[in-house]
Amino acid sequence: MAKLENNNENENKKSVAENLGNQVQKTVENVQETVKEASELASDAIQHPIDTAQEFGKQAAKDVVSYSWWAKLLLILFWTLLSIVVLVFIAINLPVTKRWAADQALQIVNKDFKAKMSTESVEVDFFGDVTIKGLRIKDYKDLDFIKVREFKANSDWFSLATNIGKNNSLSFNGLTLNDADIKVITYKGDSISNFIRFTQLFDSGKKRDPQKPPFQLNARLEILNSKVSIVNQNSPGEPGKWLTADNVNLIAPKVKVNGADINARIDNFTFVTKRWGKSHFVETFSTDFSMTEDFLALGDLTLNTDHSLLQGDIKFNLNKGSWADFTNKVKWDMNMKLGSQISGYDISYFVTNWDNFIPFNASGKMTGPLNNFTLENFLIRNPSVNIATKKLKAKDLLKGNFNIETNDLSADFTYKDLKAMMPKFISSKMKNFADDFGKLKYNGTARVTPKQVYVSSGNLMTGIGQTKISNFSLTDYSSTLPKYKGYAEVNDLNTSVITKSKAVGLISGKFNLDGQSFDVNTMRLSTKSQISSIEIMNKEINNVVLDGLLDHRKYNGLITVNDEQAKATVKGLIDFSTSRISADVNADVNYLNMNYFTGKAGSQVVSGNVTGKMAMSNINDLNLDVEASNVNFAAADQKYHIPNAKLKTFVENGERSILVDAPGAVNGKISGKYNLADLAGMVENGLGKILVGPEPRKLYRGQAFAMNFDIEQGLVAYFLPDLKLPQGAKVEGEYDGNSNNLILNLDASALKYVMTKKEEITDADRALAEANPYYKLDDRIMVTRDSAMVDSVMVRINTANTDQQLYAKISRLEYNKNILKNITLTGKNENNSILRIATNFQHGSPDDEVNDNMKNYAINFNQSTNPAGDYVFRFEPTEVNFNNVKWAVDTNPALDHYISYRKGTSDFEIHNLRIFSDDSSLLINESTFKSAKDFYVDAEVQNFQIEKILEMQSGGNPMDIKGLANGNVKIKMDKSTLQPLVDLTVDDIMMNGNDMGDLSISAVNGFSLNVYDVDVKVSSAGVIGNNNLHLTGTVNNNTPSPTIDFVTELRDFDLAFTQQFVQSVFGNLRGKATGDLRINGTLKNLDYSGDIALKEFGLKLLFTGVDYSFDDTVIPLSKGLAILNNIAVHDGRSNSQGTISGAIQFETLSSMGVNLVMRADNLLMLNTTQKDYDLFWGRVYGQGDLYVDGPVSALNLSTPNMKALNGSTFTFNSGSTSNVEEFKMLRFLKEGKDGLVTLEDKKRTGANMNIDFNLDVDKGTTVNVLVGDDVGNISVKGMANNLRFQMNRQGNIAMNGTYMVDSGTFVSKAILNRTFQIQKNSSIRWDGNAMEPNLDISANYVRMVSNAGQYLNMGQLQPISVMLQANITNTLTDPKIALNVTALDVSSQVKETLAAKINQTEGENVLQFSSILLLNMFNVTNTGGLVFDAAGVAESSGYNMILKQVGSVLNTLSSEFQIDLNYVKGNDQFSNNGDRANAGVSFDLSPRVTVKTGLGIPLSKTDNTNNNYLSGEGTIEYDISKKNDGTLLLRGYSKPTNIGMGVGTVGTNGSANQAYGGGIVWSKSFNSLFKKKKNRKKELDDDDEIKTDSVKSGGK
Repeated sequence: MAKLENNNENENKKSVAENLGNQVQKTVENVQETVKEASELASDAIQHPIDTAQEFGKQAAKDVVSYSWWAKLLLILFWTLLSIVVLVFIAINLPVTKRWAADQALQIVNKDFKAKMSTESVEVDFFGDVTIKGLRIKDYKDLDFIKVREFKANSDWFSLATNIGKNNSLSFNGLTLNDADIKVITYKGDSISNFIRFTQLFDSGKKRDPQKPPFQLNARLEILNSKVSIVNQNSPGEPGKWLTADNVNLIAPKVKVNGADINARIDNFTFVTKRWGKSHFVETFSTDFSMTEDFLALGDLTLNTDHSLLQGDIKFNLNKGSWADFTNKVKWDMNMKLGSQISGYDISYFVTNWDNFIPFNASGKMTGPLNNFTLENFLIRNPSVNIATKKLKAKDLLKGNFNIETNDLSADFTYKDLKAMMPKFISSKMKNFADDFGKLKYNGTARVTPKQVYVSSGNLMTGIGQTKISNFSLTDYSSTLPKYKGYAEVNDLNTSVITKSKAVGLISGKFNLDGQSFDVNTMRLSTKSQISSIEIMNKEINNVVLDGLLDHRKYNGLITVNDEQAKATVKGLIDFSTSRISADVNADVNYLNMNYFTGKAGSQVVSGNVTGKMAMSNINDLNLDVEASNVNFAAADQKYHIPNAKLKTFVENGERSILVDAPGAVNGKISGKYNLADLAGMVENGLGKILVGPEPRKLYRGQAFAMNFDIEQGLVAYFLPDLKLPQGAKVEGEYDGNSNNLILNLDASALKYVMTKKEEITDADRALAEANPYYKLDDRIMVTRDSAMVDSVMVRINTANTDQQLYAKISRLEYNKNILKNITLTGKNENNSILRIATNFQHGSPDDEVNDNMKNYAINFNQSTNPAGDYVFRFEPTEVNFNNVKWAVDTNPALDHYISYRKGTSDFEIHNLRIFSDDSSLLINESTFKSAKDFYVDAEVQNFQIEKILEMQSGGNPMDIKGLANGNVKIKMDKSTLQPLVDLTVDDIMMNGNDMGDLSISAVNGFSLNVYDVDVKVSSAGVIGNNNLHLTGTVNNNTPSPTIDFVTELRDFDLAFTQQFVQSVFGNLRGKATGDLRINGTLKNLDYSGDIALKEFGLKLLFTGVDYSFDDTVIPLSKGLAILNNIAVHDGRSNSQGTISGAIQFETLSSMGVNLVMRADNLLMLNTTQKDYDLFWGRVYGQGDLYVDGPVSALNLSTPNMKALNGSTFTFNSGSTSNVEEFKMLRFLKEGKDGLVTLEDKKRTGANMNIDFNLDVDKGTTVNVLVGDDVGNISVKGMANNLRFQMNRQGNIAMNGTYMVDSGTFVSKAILNRTFQIQKNSSIRWDGNAMEPNLDISANYVRMVSNAGQYLNMGQLQPISVMLQANITNTLTDPKIALNVTALDVSSQVKETLAAKINQTEGENVLQFSSILLLNMFNVTNTGGLVFDAAGVAESSGYNMILKQVGSVLNTLSSEFQIDLNYVKGNDQFSNNGDRANAGVSFDLSPRVTVKTGLGIPLSKTDNTNNNYLSGEGTIEYDISKKNDGTLLLRGYSKPTNIGMGVGTVGTNGSANQAYGGGIVWSKSFNSLFKKKKNRKKELDDDDEIKTDSVKSGGK
């Protein structure tokens, strides 16, 4: 069983193909054997018939009863039947049979379906393939609408028999039509084509049996070399010929017909068709074709013609199965893919009037008929046009009355390109209104009809501007008068493109427009618009409001301008509708900057009201009548007012007149027979004839004019703002065009010409600002002014008078302290070939003018022309003595010198001009001069004393430079070239009396092309230390701008050489420099670089008087910037210490810029005496930072955190004589020779520095203030924080801060030259004015008085100490002194009695103050007057003088020890008191311990004197306050107790009368009793932060 199962498994494992093959093989073998046996049997029967029959009989008898016999019988019957079938099949395939069968079939079809089909022949082969030749099918009009030369249908009988019976379908392997001619015709009056009607014949009209499927056909279809035509006779002619195709070839591998529905896969369908006279070739047509009664669909379509490529899907939805009215009723459902290209050539096949064949790309979805379709995500573009929309509806596009609407349109094209893309029936209606708009980019909505373009909202960017549009409509745009209305926000719209005028440019703003026509000739525009900016004459004006109507080149309305440069309101009518333009306007101008529109610098502002009328077709027939009122003119520093002005020009009786009446500006007229356009040329011709020259190119024959004007400042200021005419000028003249002669007379009593010079920020300043953020630049350009004053100018020009063609006279001219007087200039014309000009004048200084010491000069030259028409000037014998230097021009004819102005090149040419003075001469062989940066000179110098040139400067030769120059110079310079050829020596150079050596300069052609070698030497200079200075290098012209490369070798170069260049700022410059200095770059960008070693370098800052020495160092120099990095600095003291850092910018030696920081640990900051600077002086040691910046000629000094150290002394002299001039306390006047009193010129003083010092001062610094002889002097020690001292370049001083006094003296010169002790906590406060500080000083003077008891009526008292107190308040220049008298160290009874007595009557305090100060005693006279004992006073004063001298000697020994000695005279010989000498001693044992003592010594003894004892007193104070500021003191004292005792109560010895005591003294100053608590910790933190960041503190 297992084996069988395995066998079965093996059998099952065989494939079906193997099993089937085995069975077939067995069957074939059986058939072969059977056939063999049958053939043998047949052979025997023929050869042996009888035997065979017998055998058959026998066998039959046997077989009848056997199984094999029946099998053989069945086999014979099979073969017999098969033979019959074969014979029948052969019979059917006979031509006669096939023809008969075809005829029978066609009769059945024609009969059943009423079809009219016929054939020439039908062939059917054994396999069922049918070939029909000559097939013809007639339509219902008996037209052979289908003719096929040959039709082949490949199939098989079995499938045909099976499908036709069961499925009512036919299946063919292939259907092929050769040379077919198919004519699809819709006959006139019919709506269904004959082809459709033919297909309907196969529909019996009966209700289809639902059990029976519709007729179906499945086949492969090929149409070869055929013709197809589709004609609709309802449209006669070409419109009805939908298709006339030749060479039709179709390959459809699968065609399926299901009833009336046809589906086919068309691999390729090609044909050639012709319509409207144009041939179209469809090269490729492949699609999935579907056609029903309702639609025709072309899926996955590729249509490639000789002009177009269409890819996508197209479905034509028919109107009830009809193609009639294709453009209106056949609905498209199309989806075109990217890459599709449609040519207008192929569009014209359907749209006959589409005459533009330019192809364009299209993609997107289209639904609807051609006259009412919708586009979605549609894109149309060509290289110049891009139009895209998400959704667009187009209606009646082909009817002409189209309507295109979209809410999302994007476009990018030019209007010309868009029109070029459209057919004429569309482009002709688009006109050309936007042709000049350039590129148009639009995003927004749009609705377009033949009569209107409407935009609800959109953004348009064009080549002439940008705009945001809303509610904008453009109607009748295809007409000559398009209308537009809407709102637009415009940005930079170039209106010159629209207006065709270059006067108006870009415009931006908001516009409400309502108008018609874009042609200014027919334009009618009403607008109320706000223009944010508009360009007029290339100038921008902002904030303009228009409210008016422009109607056919007439504008009537209101224009309001509110711009920074123009503010005005203009109302009126401007008519430019005809060739004669007219205007009638009224303008109210509030502000108009004329310079802004003329392009000039600065501002010239005009305001006023202008009313006028104007009419002209050209300038020659201009009529103008303008009236201006309240006109104001303002320039930079001048203002003019013209109440009214009138300007008229008109033609009357053939003569033109120009009348001007503008009080304050000009008044006059020009009248004559002339053309306005020629007026400028006539004046130019007349002025041109003043100099001799060729005749003018144009003559103005028959024209002439006369003029007469009074010129005033208002007019001159407009054209020449720097020219001042205080009394105006008068101009008269005539011009004759026939003779071209001009008469011109000008008279002006005085004029002033102001010259300005602008100093821009230099590269040095910029470099310093980059190096130090504290270095601030003033961006404003520094402007300096100078002026030339001219008195009495008279000019007479008469070109007809050749003997005196030119005459001018100026009475006086003053410029830069040079006076020219009696200047005359005359010109004589000789035969119009040479003009001889002679000038005479007097020259001198103002002093020479006063002293009648002016020198006379005469300069004579002539003017002619050369053949080229250039003006040629030659000097005639002339000598000039200028600043004591006499110069002459060599007029030797052999030289043939001249100066020529060449018109062609607009430059000057100088030839053989020799100028000499004594032995010094300069010969300019050849030179051309166009500007200071474009010139050529070839010159020789011989024995030329350079000091003579320098003396001719306005400031003379301040450095007293001398030298003798000899050599040759050839220099050519322009923007790209510097060609120096120099061989020049300057010997014996002296500067400020110092020998500077000899200079030699050599520049020659180098070995390379356009490269020049330069060699400069300074040798054997005593100031330089007998060292040589050698500079070598090249000038290379092979670069866009000449490049310089120089190297200077310094070898122990003595820097004292540079002292001469900076001697106004620095002194005692010393030291040695070693290194190589390299100078390279272009002339505009020179770079100084190298490493320079400095040895023993030092200098003195003249203003501070301090001489500094620097440690040896190496300074790197790059880009002209020398970097100093922490170089040690000393001031000559062994303990001095500091550093300096920063940068020095080198432009030239005399124009260096510095930016330095000196950090002082202990350095002298000031070391001057009164003779150096009378206003302040002293010796100040400092600790902190000193900043120095700016050019050396104008330094800025500041100390943001400087602290004065112990031992410093500073004196401020409020009575300085120098400040009389500095602070204008007095004004000096001078009286001229003519008796005119004027202000005397103020000489410039000061060091030209800006100084800003912030100082902290402690008790170790002494400050002296000299108040003046009428008050006295103050000498104090104390403290001040942030005491600020400022001085500007003119020497003006300002101070701010408060100085609190700790101790000091006040020496009163007004009060007997007594020395008062200044009380602690007195103060001096500055609030800006250095000369007027606020004083709050209490100065005390203590005297011993012996008659106090008598004055107070208190009996006999011992001498007491009385303090005289002077309270000084108010300002330093106007101090107020209040006097007071108080008693010291006495009982309260005595103090109160004295206070009451002193204040009892007015003036008592002054009386007693003076008496005690003078006599050492109270005035006790009973008469109330002052008893004056001359002998006593003399005696007391003498003793006092001696004692004061002794005290002064002792006080000078030490500032810590002070003694006051004075003499006290007894009352009288009957009193109990004798004369005494008192000594007051004050000294500091330490900063906290102070001892004050007093000792009285009897000098005489009288009979009644009982108290001739020594008297003594003393006080010891110890400062226990934390800050040592005297707020908390321990005090011990000893004083006499016998004061106030009677005679009987006085002890017998002095010691018994002493009292001793002690105590604590606490003092506190405050502004209020109650204060809010503050965060003390935060305050301390802030204080600490300030102390640790001194730079930051100083910068605040």
